[in-house]
This record gives sequence, structure tokens and C-alpha cells, in this order.
Amino acid sequence: MRRPRIHRAAPALCLTLGLGLVGAACGTPDPPPPPPAACEAVQNPLVDRIATRVNSDRVANGLGPLAWNGQLSCNAQDWASHLASITQLVHQDLSTRIGDPEWSEWNAFGENILQGPGTMTGDTIENTWMNSAGHRDNILRDYDSVGIGVATSADGRIWAVQEFGRHR
Repeated sequence: MRRPRIHRAAPALCLTLGLGLVGAACGTPDPPPPPPAACEAVQNPLVDRIATRVNSDRVANGLGPLAWNGQLSCNAQDWASHLASITQLVHQDLSTRIGDPEWSEWNAFGENILQGPGTMTGDTIENTWMNSAGHRDNILRDYDSVGIGVATSADGRIWAVQEFGRHR
């Protein structure tokens, strides 16, 4: 696989990949659990642009587009809002979903998270993920669905979450 060039702005952004293993390996404590889901699944232009770019990136790499999924979208939005409220960049433990009756139609999950300046656009967010090998791998993996959430913290930073899933 060709290694993408790192975008010059990428080092300024806090990015993590995987399922929280980076934070766990560094000994950072787990954040408090998020509040119960209260998602209204309202899309916005930033989320719409990221979703369009995800599918453009997949098609450009010979893959089919991902279907928008309300359940993943609500989870992504709730997690983005949670991250913005605690101002910590941490992954959810997606492994807890397998076996959960609420998520029984799914057999695989992935997550990309990002924190960056409030000036980021949907294009710069997706470009940042695509220029990071682990995040790119999630975008181009054999998932069939996506949900995206974006929130802004009190200090004006953007917190973005892509949730990927594959149905059984």
C-alpha cells in the first residue's frame, strides 16, 4: 500500500487511531462515561461534506460507497459532543457493542476521531484522516455503513467522529 504524504497541518492536530490502544498504552486514565444518548440525528453542512468526501475517497480507491446509518450517526454525534465537553481525545471501547442486543445487526465497527482548530472544513477533516495510515485504513475497510458527528468545544475547537459498521 502506498504511504500517503503527511499534510503539514497534521502534526498540529491531535489524532489517534485504533480502538483506544494508544491511550491505554500510555497509561492515560479512562474518561468518565458519556451521558445517555440524546441524538436527534440532525445533519449539518460540515457532516454532509465529510460524508460526501468519505464516499468519494472510497470510490476513487475502487470501493463502493457507504450507506448513511442513523444509529451510527447518533453514536458518532453523542461521542463528538462528549469529547468536546471533556476536551480529551479518546476512543470508545467499540468491542463492548459486539453482543449488545441494541447493536445485534452489526458484526464489525471502526472509529476515527479528530480534534482540530475551529476553522477546519469538511474537506480538511477528511484530508487529515486520509493522510493518516490508520484512519485511511478505516475509511477504506470493508464496512457498509457510516455515521459522522461533529461538535465544537467551548474554546472553539472542532471534535469530529466517524463511526463505521458492517452488518451481519
